[in-house]
Amino acid sequence: KSLSPVGRGLRFGFFSRLSSDKGLGHVPAILARLRDAGWPLASLDLCGTCVETGLMESLGQDVEALGVTLTYHGEVSHSRALGVMEDVDIVLFPSMSSYESCGRVVLEAYDLGKTVIATDYCAARDLLADPFRIPVNVYAPAIGATHEPFTVGDIDLDRWAVPDWRDDNFRVADCERYRYEPSELRRLVEGLVAQRNGFSGGVEADVDGGKESLRMKIDWDRFLSRSPADWCRDVRTHLLDSVGNRADLVDLGGVMKRSIVKAGFNPSVVFNGA
Repeated sequence: KSLSPVGRGLRFGFFSRLSSDKGLGHVPAILARLRDAGWPLASLDLCGTCVETGLMESLGQDVEALGVTLTYHGEVSHSRALGVMEDVDIVLFPSMSSYESCGRVVLEAYDLGKTVIATDYCAARDLLADPFRIPVNVYAPAIGATHEPFTVGDIDLDRWAVPDWRDDNFRVADCERYRYEPSELRRLVEGLVAQRNGFSGGVEADVDGGKESLRMKIDWDRFLSRSPADWCRDVRTHLLDSVGNRADLVDLGGVMKRSIVKAGFNPSVVFNGA
Protein backbone atom coordinates (compact mmCIF):
# COMPACT_ATOMS: atom_id res chain seq x y z
CA LYS A 1 0.00 0.00 0.00
CA SER A 2 1.29 3.44 -0.90
CA LEU A 3 -0.88 5.61 1.33
CA SER A 4 1.13 8.49 2.78
CA PRO A 5 -1.34 11.15 3.93
CA VAL A 6 0.99 12.85 6.39
CA GLY A 7 0.70 16.58 5.85
CA ARG A 8 -2.08 16.39 3.28
CA GLY A 9 -4.78 13.93 4.36
CA LEU A 10 -6.43 11.14 2.39
CA ARG A 11 -7.96 11.70 -1.04
CA PHE A 12 -11.28 9.95 -1.66
CA GLY A 13 -13.02 9.15 -4.93
CA PHE A 14 -16.53 8.16 -6.01
CA PHE A 15 -16.82 6.63 -9.49
CA SER A 16 -20.37 5.84 -10.48
CA ARG A 17 -23.71 7.34 -11.40
CA LEU A 18 -24.37 10.16 -8.93
CA SER A 19 -27.64 8.90 -7.50
CA SER A 20 -29.33 7.56 -4.40
CA ASP A 21 -29.23 3.91 -5.47
CA LYS A 22 -25.44 4.16 -5.86
CA GLY A 23 -25.20 5.45 -2.29
CA LEU A 24 -24.04 8.99 -2.97
CA GLY A 25 -26.26 10.36 -0.21
CA HIS A 26 -24.42 8.26 2.37
CA VAL A 27 -20.97 9.62 1.51
CA PRO A 28 -20.95 12.53 4.02
CA ALA A 29 -21.96 10.23 6.90
CA ILE A 30 -19.29 7.70 5.88
CA LEU A 31 -16.65 10.42 5.78
CA ALA A 32 -17.75 11.70 9.19
CA ARG A 33 -17.41 8.20 10.69
CA LEU A 34 -13.94 7.87 9.18
CA ARG A 35 -12.89 11.28 10.51
CA ASP A 36 -14.12 10.40 13.99
CA ALA A 37 -12.10 7.16 13.82
CA GLY A 38 -8.90 9.05 13.03
CA TRP A 39 -8.80 8.92 9.25
CA PRO A 40 -7.21 12.15 7.94
CA LEU A 41 -9.62 13.59 5.36
CA ALA A 42 -8.51 15.90 2.56
CA SER A 43 -10.59 15.75 -0.63
CA LEU A 44 -13.35 13.99 -2.55
CA ASP A 45 -13.36 13.54 -6.33
CA LEU A 46 -16.57 12.59 -8.16
CA CYS A 47 -16.80 11.07 -11.65
CA GLY A 48 -20.19 10.16 -13.10
CA THR A 49 -23.48 11.32 -14.53
CA CYS A 50 -25.46 13.51 -12.14
CA VAL A 51 -29.07 12.35 -12.14
CA GLU A 52 -30.18 13.95 -8.85
CA THR A 53 -29.32 17.66 -8.68
CA GLY A 54 -30.72 18.12 -5.18
CA LEU A 55 -28.62 15.25 -3.89
CA MET A 56 -25.48 16.82 -5.33
CA GLU A 57 -26.27 20.20 -3.75
CA SER A 58 -26.73 18.74 -0.27
CA LEU A 59 -23.61 16.62 -0.73
CA GLY A 60 -21.56 19.73 -1.45
CA GLN A 61 -22.77 21.46 1.70
CA ASP A 62 -22.24 18.42 3.93
CA VAL A 63 -18.77 17.67 2.58
CA GLU A 64 -17.71 21.30 2.96
CA ALA A 65 -18.84 21.20 6.57
CA LEU A 66 -16.40 18.33 7.11
CA GLY A 67 -13.55 20.41 5.74
CA VAL A 68 -13.24 18.20 2.66
CA THR A 69 -12.50 19.75 -0.75
CA LEU A 70 -15.00 18.55 -3.38
CA THR A 71 -14.14 18.26 -7.09
CA TYR A 72 -16.76 17.14 -9.62
CA HIS A 73 -15.19 16.02 -12.89
CA GLY A 74 -18.51 15.43 -14.64
CA GLU A 75 -19.52 12.58 -16.92
CA VAL A 76 -16.12 11.51 -18.22
CA SER A 77 -14.81 8.66 -20.36
CA HIS A 78 -13.86 5.39 -18.74
CA SER A 79 -10.18 6.04 -19.33
CA ARG A 80 -10.45 9.51 -17.78
CA ALA A 81 -12.25 8.10 -14.73
CA LEU A 82 -9.44 5.59 -14.26
CA GLY A 83 -6.97 8.45 -14.50
CA VAL A 84 -8.73 10.25 -11.66
CA MET A 85 -8.87 7.01 -9.69
CA GLU A 86 -5.10 6.72 -9.97
CA ASP A 87 -4.79 10.05 -8.13
CA VAL A 88 -6.94 9.17 -5.10
CA ASP A 89 -6.13 7.02 -2.07
CA ILE A 90 -9.55 5.62 -1.15
CA VAL A 91 -12.42 4.60 -3.42
CA LEU A 92 -15.93 4.78 -1.94
CA PHE A 93 -18.52 2.40 -3.38
CA PRO A 94 -21.59 2.38 -1.10
CA SER A 95 -23.96 1.09 -3.77
CA MET A 96 -27.28 -0.59 -3.01
CA SER A 97 -28.52 -0.48 -6.60
CA SER A 98 -30.84 -2.96 -8.30
CA TYR A 99 -28.55 -2.63 -11.34
CA GLU A 100 -25.47 -3.80 -9.47
CA SER A 101 -24.41 -7.21 -10.72
CA CYS A 102 -20.81 -7.20 -9.59
CA GLY A 103 -19.39 -3.77 -8.85
CA ARG A 104 -16.64 -3.41 -11.45
CA VAL A 105 -15.37 -0.28 -9.69
CA VAL A 106 -14.09 -2.46 -6.84
CA LEU A 107 -12.08 -4.61 -9.26
CA GLU A 108 -10.69 -1.59 -11.07
CA ALA A 109 -9.58 -0.08 -7.77
CA TYR A 110 -7.90 -3.37 -6.88
CA ASP A 111 -6.01 -3.32 -10.17
CA LEU A 112 -4.77 0.19 -9.36
CA GLY A 113 -3.76 -0.69 -5.80
CA LYS A 114 -6.37 1.53 -4.13
CA THR A 115 -8.12 1.00 -0.82
CA VAL A 116 -11.89 0.50 -1.15
CA ILE A 117 -14.74 1.04 1.28
CA ALA A 118 -17.98 -0.50 0.01
CA THR A 119 -21.30 -1.82 1.17
CA ASP A 120 -21.52 -5.50 2.07
CA TYR A 121 -23.28 -6.16 -1.22
CA CYS A 122 -22.52 -7.93 -4.51
CA ALA A 123 -18.88 -8.76 -5.24
CA ALA A 124 -17.56 -6.67 -2.35
CA ARG A 125 -18.62 -9.53 -0.08
CA ASP A 126 -15.95 -11.68 -1.71
CA LEU A 127 -13.32 -9.08 -2.52
CA LEU A 128 -12.94 -6.91 0.60
CA ALA A 129 -11.80 -7.69 4.11
CA ASP A 130 -14.69 -7.56 6.60
CA PRO A 131 -13.86 -4.16 8.23
CA PHE A 132 -13.97 -2.39 4.86
CA ARG A 133 -17.52 -3.56 4.14
CA ILE A 134 -20.30 -1.46 5.63
CA PRO A 135 -23.21 -3.61 6.91
CA VAL A 136 -26.47 -3.34 4.99
CA ASN A 137 -30.14 -3.99 5.58
CA VAL A 138 -31.77 -5.30 2.40
CA TYR A 139 -35.44 -4.45 2.10
CA ALA A 140 -37.72 -7.50 2.05
CA PRO A 141 -39.01 -7.18 -0.49
CA ALA A 142 -37.65 -4.36 -2.65
CA ILE A 143 -39.63 -4.10 -5.88
CA GLY A 144 -39.07 -1.95 -8.94
CA ALA A 145 -39.13 -1.94 -12.72
CA THR A 146 -36.29 -3.35 -14.79
CA HIS A 147 -35.74 -0.13 -16.75
CA GLU A 148 -35.06 2.11 -13.75
CA PRO A 149 -32.37 1.46 -11.09
CA PHE A 150 -33.70 1.59 -7.55
CA THR A 151 -32.36 1.18 -4.03
CA VAL A 152 -32.74 -2.34 -2.65
CA GLY A 153 -31.61 -1.61 0.91
CA ASP A 154 -29.86 0.78 3.23
CA ILE A 155 -26.48 0.91 4.90
CA ASP A 156 -26.20 0.51 8.65
CA LEU A 157 -23.38 2.71 9.92
CA ASP A 158 -24.29 1.94 13.53
CA ARG A 159 -23.12 -1.66 13.01
CA TRP A 160 -19.90 -0.70 11.23
CA ALA A 161 -16.63 -1.04 13.13
CA VAL A 162 -14.39 1.38 11.23
CA PRO A 163 -10.97 -0.15 10.41
CA ASP A 164 -7.59 1.53 10.55
CA TRP A 165 -6.82 3.07 7.17
CA ARG A 166 -3.52 1.17 7.08
CA ASP A 167 -5.11 -2.28 7.47
CA ASP A 168 -5.11 -4.85 4.67
CA ASN A 169 -8.05 -4.12 2.42
CA PHE A 170 -8.48 -6.85 -0.19
CA ARG A 171 -8.80 -10.61 -0.11
CA VAL A 172 -6.15 -11.03 -2.77
CA ALA A 173 -6.83 -14.69 -3.58
CA ASP A 174 -10.50 -13.95 -4.20
CA CYS A 175 -9.68 -10.85 -6.26
CA GLU A 176 -7.47 -12.95 -8.51
CA ARG A 177 -10.32 -15.43 -8.90
CA TYR A 178 -12.41 -12.61 -10.32
CA ARG A 179 -9.92 -11.84 -13.08
CA TYR A 180 -10.92 -12.81 -16.59
CA GLU A 181 -9.80 -12.40 -20.16
CA PRO A 182 -12.30 -11.35 -22.84
CA SER A 183 -11.75 -14.70 -24.57
CA GLU A 184 -12.81 -16.51 -21.39
CA LEU A 185 -15.95 -14.43 -21.06
CA ARG A 186 -16.76 -15.07 -24.72
CA ARG A 187 -16.34 -18.79 -24.11
CA LEU A 188 -18.73 -18.59 -21.17
CA VAL A 189 -21.50 -16.90 -23.14
CA GLU A 190 -20.96 -19.13 -26.16
CA GLY A 191 -21.39 -22.09 -23.83
CA LEU A 192 -24.76 -20.74 -22.73
CA VAL A 193 -25.75 -20.27 -26.37
CA ALA A 194 -24.80 -23.87 -27.12
CA GLN A 195 -27.25 -25.03 -24.46
CA ARG A 196 -30.10 -23.39 -26.45
CA ASN A 197 -31.27 -21.57 -23.36
CA GLY A 198 -32.47 -18.50 -25.23
CA PHE A 199 -29.26 -16.90 -26.48
CA SER A 200 -29.44 -17.02 -30.25
CA GLY A 201 -26.65 -15.18 -31.99
CA GLY A 202 -23.56 -15.68 -29.90
CA VAL A 203 -21.37 -12.79 -28.91
CA GLU A 204 -20.29 -9.59 -30.59
CA ALA A 205 -17.01 -8.03 -29.49
CA ASP A 206 -16.18 -4.34 -29.65
CA VAL A 207 -12.77 -2.88 -28.98
CA ASP A 208 -12.61 0.27 -26.89
CA GLY A 209 -9.23 1.52 -25.78
CA GLY A 210 -7.71 -1.90 -26.24
CA LYS A 211 -10.33 -3.67 -24.11
CA GLU A 212 -13.12 -5.82 -25.50
CA SER A 213 -16.69 -5.48 -24.39
CA LEU A 214 -19.34 -8.07 -25.14
CA ARG A 215 -22.93 -7.91 -26.30
CA MET A 216 -25.37 -10.80 -26.18
CA LYS A 217 -28.06 -11.51 -28.76
CA ILE A 218 -31.17 -13.12 -27.36
CA ASP A 219 -33.96 -15.08 -29.03
CA TRP A 220 -36.79 -13.73 -26.91
CA ASP A 221 -39.45 -16.22 -28.05
CA ARG A 222 -37.25 -19.11 -26.99
CA PHE A 223 -36.05 -17.32 -23.86
CA LEU A 224 -39.57 -16.53 -22.65
CA SER A 225 -40.76 -20.06 -23.38
CA ARG A 226 -38.46 -21.37 -20.67
CA SER A 227 -39.15 -21.05 -16.97
CA PRO A 228 -36.78 -18.86 -14.90
CA ALA A 229 -35.84 -21.95 -12.89
CA ASP A 230 -34.77 -23.81 -16.05
CA TRP A 231 -32.70 -20.89 -17.27
CA CYS A 232 -30.99 -20.34 -13.93
CA ARG A 233 -30.22 -24.04 -13.66
CA ASP A 234 -28.56 -24.03 -17.09
CA VAL A 235 -26.45 -21.00 -16.24
CA ARG A 236 -25.36 -22.47 -12.91
CA THR A 237 -24.56 -25.84 -14.46
CA HIS A 238 -22.40 -24.27 -17.13
CA LEU A 239 -20.57 -22.12 -14.59
CA LEU A 240 -19.81 -25.06 -12.35
CA ASP A 241 -18.86 -27.47 -15.14
CA SER A 242 -16.96 -25.17 -17.48
CA VAL A 243 -15.44 -22.33 -15.49
CA GLY A 244 -15.47 -23.58 -11.92
CA ASN A 245 -17.99 -20.93 -10.86
CA ARG A 246 -15.44 -18.18 -11.43
CA ALA A 247 -16.83 -14.67 -11.56
CA ASP A 248 -16.45 -14.30 -15.31
CA LEU A 249 -19.98 -12.88 -15.18
CA VAL A 250 -18.74 -9.35 -14.44
CA ASP A 251 -21.44 -6.93 -15.57
CA LEU A 252 -23.53 -9.57 -17.34
CA GLY A 253 -26.41 -8.81 -14.96
CA GLY A 254 -26.55 -5.22 -16.18
CA VAL A 255 -26.23 -6.36 -19.79
CA MET A 256 -29.13 -8.71 -19.28
CA LYS A 257 -31.38 -6.01 -17.82
CA ARG A 258 -30.57 -3.59 -20.63
CA SER A 259 -31.21 -6.31 -23.21
CA ILE A 260 -34.62 -7.06 -21.71
CA VAL A 261 -35.64 -3.40 -21.80
CA LYS A 262 -34.31 -2.90 -25.34
CA ALA A 263 -36.36 -5.89 -26.48
CA GLY A 264 -39.51 -4.15 -25.27
CA PHE A 265 -40.01 -5.91 -21.96
CA ASN A 266 -40.11 -4.25 -18.56
CA PRO A 267 -40.87 -6.84 -15.86
CA SER A 268 -40.75 -6.11 -12.16
CA VAL A 269 -37.58 -6.96 -10.27
CA VAL A 270 -37.99 -8.31 -6.74
CA PHE A 271 -35.30 -8.49 -4.06
CA ASN A 272 -36.38 -10.57 -1.08
CA GLY A 273 -33.66 -9.59 1.37
CA ALA A 274 -30.43 -11.26 2.41
